[in-house]
Amino acid sequence: MSLVTMQTMDGVRFLDDLDIILALDNRQTADHQMTNLEITMQPVILRASLVDINLITSIIMRAVNLYSQQNKSLTPPAANIPTRPSGPSTQSPS
Repeated sequence: MSLVTMQTMDGVRFLDDLDIILALDNRQTADHQMTNLEITMQPVILRASLVDINLITSIIMRAVNLYSQQNKSLTPPAANIPTRPSGPSTQSPS
């Protein structure tokens, strides 16, 4: 993954290639089943300055705030939700 400027298209890699190995072993006998999942991963190298990290953090926080504001506007207030009485019914059977 790399960052690019729009004017020159010169890129700077900020995330090196990832090396991930996934192994799945599924064995079954008459009365048992065993599944073994093994994930091996080399260290992830991320090249970012403090300014880059602060920018990424502020973008993510802004997106989370906008998402939560949108969900609040779509959810009806709790006072308007009808509830069922919790005690015995006061109506007599007809």
